[in-house]
Amino acid sequence: LGNETTYPKCENGCETFEHVFRDCVTAKKVTQMGVDFGLQRVEIEGDALTIIKKTNINKRDESVISTCIEDINKLKEAFYTYCFSYTAREHPSNGGFGEERANLFVKRSV
Repeated sequence: LGNETTYPKCENGCETFEHVFRDCVTAKKVTQMGVDFGLQRVEIEGDALTIIKKTNINKRDESVISTCIEDINKLKEAFYTYCFSYTAREHPSNGGFGEERANLFVKRSV
């Protein structure tokens, strides 16, 4: 998780475990929300690239967030189609989302 890039949400230096864990919990809650609503086709869009990559790979995750990733993958089975895709986050000063809003959301369901 230690890389050289600035974390886009808070611009607080490198992406940390706390950032990734928070994103994973948010992704799990949003996926659970889709299940609770009874949606069958879901596209979830967000800027949590680490989580998106780990949930889109069909192999067992060995990282410290593996339990959360496994929970998301189990929840995905409830959907006919499920897509978790990356979208760049714009800084609030440029018209992007503010920190008070969730960084993941259900984009579309059919």
